[in-house]
Amino acid sequence: ATGMDAVTHGLESFVAITSNPLTDSLALKSLELLFSHLPQATNHGDDITARSHTLVASTMAGIAFTNAGVGIVHALAHTLGAKFSIHHGIANSIFLPHGLEFNIEAAAPRYAQVWNYLCMALSGSTSANADFSGRFVSEADPEKAAHKLLQAVRDLTKLCSLPTRLSEVGVPELKDSDVAELAETAMTDPAIMFNPREATPANLISIIKGAY
Repeated sequence: ATGMDAVTHGLESFVAITSNPLTDSLALKSLELLFSHLPQATNHGDDITARSHTLVASTMAGIAFTNAGVGIVHALAHTLGAKFSIHHGIANSIFLPHGLEFNIEAAAPRYAQVWNYLCMALSGSTSANADFSGRFVSEADPEKAAHKLLQAVRDLTKLCSLPTRLSEVGVPELKDSDVAELAETAMTDPAIMFNPREATPANLISIIKGAY
């Protein structure tokens, strides 16, 4: 879960409106390391090499988001996590595919950069990236590349055996008024100001319901 929090840091900082070349380089390398080593570190905790790589990746992603900001995923994770005592990494992991999909409209070229970087960096891997063997194929069309990245995030979550729905982590079925209140709270979270696509309360309501 903490590893998926780092993945979220890397992806959100890369598309943040205040990203810059320094944070971009840190975010991209951190994502390369996390996609390469997080499943192994998660499922084989005695693999010190894999765990070391995820530690370095987490630090790099941390520096990236500290200087560029995060976005809509963190705004929702902060809000729902505080309300229902959801582990921060798990909350981010659940909301990350939904936030990424929401942002594709505004950030497809940036997500395509991430995808094609990962394809370049990981396509020749023979061990660290065994779980994704054959999946990293470059894509010229930005929107298609963004959707491939979205699927890779979903696959990574599954490889780490993490929950994908709010209903799986103890969030009760919510009334419309409760969801609206959570959306309004998320709108006030500082993280959302760095998001590449401006969100409305209605957008956040849709994402929360979609993640349930």
